[in-house]
Amino acid sequence: MSAARWLGALALVGFLAAPAGAQTPAPPTETERQVLFSADEVDYDKESGVVIAKGKVEVTHAGRVLLADEIAYDSKRDRLFANGNVSLLELSGDVYFAEQIELSGDLKEGAARNIRILLANQSRLAAAEGRRVAGERHDMDRAVYSACEVCKENPDRPLIWQVKAVRVVHDESTETVEYHHAWLEVFGLPILYTPYIAHADPRVPRRSGFLPPTFGGSKQLGGAITVPYYFNISPSEDATVSAMITGQEGPVAIGQHRRHFQDGKIETQGSITRNSHEQYRGHIKSKGLFDLDETWRTGYELARSTDDTYMRTYSFRHPQPVLETRPFLEGFGGRSYALAQAYSYQGLRAKDDPGMEPFVLPMLEYHRVGQPGPFGQYWSFDAGGLAITRGDGTDTRRLSSRIAWQLPYTAPAGDIYKLTAQLRGEGYHTDNWHADGRTHEGFTGRMVPELSLDWRFPFVRHGAWMSDVIEPVVVGTVAPNGMNPTRLPNEDSLDFEFDETNLFRPGRFAGLDRYEGGSRIAYGLKWSAFGNRPGSISAMLGQSYRVHTDSTFARDTGLADHLSDYVGRVEVAPQGNVRFLYRFRLDKDDLSAARNEIGTQLGPKAMQLSANYLFVDRSSQTGYPEREQLSASLSSALTQNWSGSLSTLYDLGANKGPLMHMARLVYDDECFALGLTYMHRYTHDREYKGGEAVMLRFVFKTLGEYQTRFDQQ
Repeated sequence: MSAARWLGALALVGFLAAPAGAQTPAPPTETERQVLFSADEVDYDKESGVVIAKGKVEVTHAGRVLLADEIAYDSKRDRLFANGNVSLLELSGDVYFAEQIELSGDLKEGAARNIRILLANQSRLAAAEGRRVAGERHDMDRAVYSACEVCKENPDRPLIWQVKAVRVVHDESTETVEYHHAWLEVFGLPILYTPYIAHADPRVPRRSGFLPPTFGGSKQLGGAITVPYYFNISPSEDATVSAMITGQEGPVAIGQHRRHFQDGKIETQGSITRNSHEQYRGHIKSKGLFDLDETWRTGYELARSTDDTYMRTYSFRHPQPVLETRPFLEGFGGRSYALAQAYSYQGLRAKDDPGMEPFVLPMLEYHRVGQPGPFGQYWSFDAGGLAITRGDGTDTRRLSSRIAWQLPYTAPAGDIYKLTAQLRGEGYHTDNWHADGRTHEGFTGRMVPELSLDWRFPFVRHGAWMSDVIEPVVVGTVAPNGMNPTRLPNEDSLDFEFDETNLFRPGRFAGLDRYEGGSRIAYGLKWSAFGNRPGSISAMLGQSYRVHTDSTFARDTGLADHLSDYVGRVEVAPQGNVRFLYRFRLDKDDLSAARNEIGTQLGPKAMQLSANYLFVDRSSQTGYPEREQLSASLSSALTQNWSGSLSTLYDLGANKGPLMHMARLVYDDECFALGLTYMHRYTHDREYKGGEAVMLRFVFKTLGEYQTRFDQQ
């Protein structure tokens, strides 16, 4: 019999596995037309025109594999019959099973019994009977769908969830799956009924339509429900429009838009409402990034709100107490980098004064590192400029540059040197700068030469059970004194804290407006030990000495005198389940603590305790008050699927009391996820009162996600 006859055996492919939305295929190649066939026994009745194959029948065509105990093809009626353990492996990875199937030769009509489908995503579909109609529609009676695996120890145990329907219709022409008289069952109990529901074919990656609603509410808003509608605009663009209906305030319109270009992307979200006081409130957040060519790219970040507390009141979470808008353009060369950007801020705290918020336009940076010379020496150059404008307060214009030459050297004995010579300068123009009871305006600037030498000598010792490294470090710097006259503004060096991370830096300020002048030396000792088994311990202690003291550093920074406070760190990790960290700054005279930070992590994932204690003395340099806080968390992977955590944040300072408590319980398996979170915040700001919040999120994997949030604020 010709291969064309055996193509009829592949009619099951058309009945069970024609991909939804498949396009008209190209003409098959010779290989694709080939049919590979094997069976224990083959009979052909020439008079009736029936071919019967029995015993381990296997038919392979175009990558699909059909298995059955028996296959019969009636050439006169153009009908194919497959019986007994019928299974089909599809190109998509789906596997189809049936007890019996009958199809027409043109693949457009057919019927099957006891259909079971294992989809490529490991979800399952079963039906008592099924029919293929007009070559593009599948009707299944008494169907069940679930993404949950059957319990191996107790196959009769109810699944976590499943959907049962009297009838399921899969229409390939519309790429739609319809359920008639469907029930959602959880642990065998029916919890939700619908006479009709439809969704896109699972093989359709995205499709316009309603998404599951979100429920919630708060004291200020009352009950709330958010109903989203998804727009599939194109393969590279989509949008979601939601309506939030609240019990005590007006409705809220919410939108989100995403688009990917060949050389970039943009994402935007926003909202608008009219509240019970006839006030319009809303917000917008957007970001974009675009590649202009191989060197240059541009982008932006935009965040704005109509008022300070809107986003917190309506649960549009933002991690920082300030909204930032930033357009930028940056370029990457072989050994250089350039950046042009601007900043605009909106403070969200009650103490924020809009008139004092800076508007930065432009902010320019350029950095270049030269090629290494024959001895490893190299040049570097940095330049920048910025303009800061305020409605009230100081306006600043600044140009800056720095040229440096560095020579690294490793001596034959193993000690390491790095010699750095640099010249930096800043020029300013200020308006309304107040310092020392005076107002400074006009042009000013400074030029600072600096020479520094960094020396380190690591000593390594290998023992039978441990190896350790001892490394003394000395950094000496020579520079002019008194390089911070009061007429120079301070915009980017307000926040300063002396610790072990900046002990050996020639310049300890984060920005350019303040400079640590004078001759000085920093010295310290580092020690690290590593066991042959997993585990390590490290420690560091250091101090600095300044030849000349001035008003650069405030009294409580630890650097005001000739000798600085002691700074250091101890970190212990004897094994993966135990970690300990201690960072400190101790007064040089009486060793009292000016800063203590203690962190620990104990236990495996089955039961893990983490705690962090922070004490920072009052700083007149930054204006920050004394801070003392304790945070702790206890987390546990209770079982393979269950996990939970408890955490707290407590203020131990002048305003003793809790700041936040949180408890979380999570369940996650192959088909279902559940998350329950309780949070109590003790912070408040105007009409935002903090308070308690309960969040519930549950996910029926492959079906959808549902969540609720209730705030007591």
